[in-house]
Amino acid sequence: MLKIEQQRSLLHNNYLGVNAVAERYCEVQTTEQLQWLLDWCRQHRIVPQALGEGSNVVLSRQLAGLVLRIQLGGIHAEERSRNQVLLRIGAGESWRALVRHCLRVGYYGLENLAGIPGSAGAAPVQNIGAYGVELAEFLQAVEVVESDSGRCRQLSCGECQLSYRHSVFQQPEGADLLITALWLRLQRQPQRQCNYPALRTALDQQGINKPKPVDIYRTVLRLRRRLPNPHQLPNVGSFFRNPQVDPARYRALRKDHPELVARRRADGYQLSAGWMIERAGFKGLARNGIAMHQHHALVLTNPGHASGEEILAFATDISSAVQQRFGVTLVLEPRVI
Repeated sequence: MLKIEQQRSLLHNNYLGVNAVAERYCEVQTTEQLQWLLDWCRQHRIVPQALGEGSNVVLSRQLAGLVLRIQLGGIHAEERSRNQVLLRIGAGESWRALVRHCLRVGYYGLENLAGIPGSAGAAPVQNIGAYGVELAEFLQAVEVVESDSGRCRQLSCGECQLSYRHSVFQQPEGADLLITALWLRLQRQPQRQCNYPALRTALDQQGINKPKPVDIYRTVLRLRRRLPNPHQLPNVGSFFRNPQVDPARYRALRKDHPELVARRRADGYQLSAGWMIERAGFKGLARNGIAMHQHHALVLTNPGHASGEEILAFATDISSAVQQRFGVTLVLEPRVI
């Protein structure tokens, strides 16, 4: 019998340090437990809500229904060839541990995504990406369970509708899908992806011209250490997505703001949200126990354990100021639950 907790504090289940409370809370370690719990939820007309490590969410004060922690584990090589491997990864596996494991056994491609907190099951929800690489490049399929029926399905990468920090799991048609496993296709020969400016600069500073996968891995971890540790200062990393605009809009912005920081992409330009937030006067600004980090204008911190509602109000003020000054709309990167 699974333990279903009542009025469970989630203070230590989210990196933003919000003292939210779940009406009900349960953890499952097997597919059999998950199916039993979903059947129980249907019988009691209770809606389950999945929560991973809480590394990229803003929680409300009170979460109705049942908060579900899926801890299904396992990393298995299902197919191998000379050049590639197809892995099946349980949704409850730590993403950071997965990247370490792959590097250790010689499965390459994920090095740029080293150090990203959260569970593997959360990775497709926002198509995690860093230093020029996105999950979509490796994802083959996602195993899911429909919470309202218990039916197991497998979605192809295309069906997941991955784009910049977005997927079908953030849309109404994916709201009842609980991720139980990922299928990733990785390389068995080293693949270098190190043209992202910050990564390339960091490698050059170390005198590494032809980096090995381990060099990229260690350099990415070193770069990520510049961000505040959420266990010491509650935060979820980048709080806003870097907005994308078409070339015409970019040229208009550059005319008014010659120092605008942006990165060229195939479909236009990706603007630096942090640069705009800093120019709008919010870098280091604190209010009601919330603050934009003094060194990272894109990182909203919550040292005073403010509520999710207070955090969202602060974020709205930031977004409004950027909209007024630049005419650009900022979108939250973390999910609001």
